[in-house]
Amino acid sequence: MTPSTVTSPTNPTNLSCVPALDGGQEGVPVEHRVFEGWLSDRLDRLGVAVAGVAAAQAAVIRVQAELAAARPPEG
Repeated sequence: MTPSTVTSPTNPTNLSCVPALDGGQEGVPVEHRVFEGWLSDRLDRLGVAVAGVAAAQAAVIRVQAELAAARPPEG
């Protein structure tokens, strides 16, 4: 494995790095950007899944409360 080198507008010799178009991540290796994009996508999906689980839990709690309220008193 070769060490990553950083490119700059004056030294664009490393093809594994691409200067950022927005200037925010200039010289960051392409692999890092790809991983960062993948990780961001996975975190977004995880957030959606967590929100879905929270909504399901709220529905279960609501149904349990309705069932408890509808149960006739003992005795």
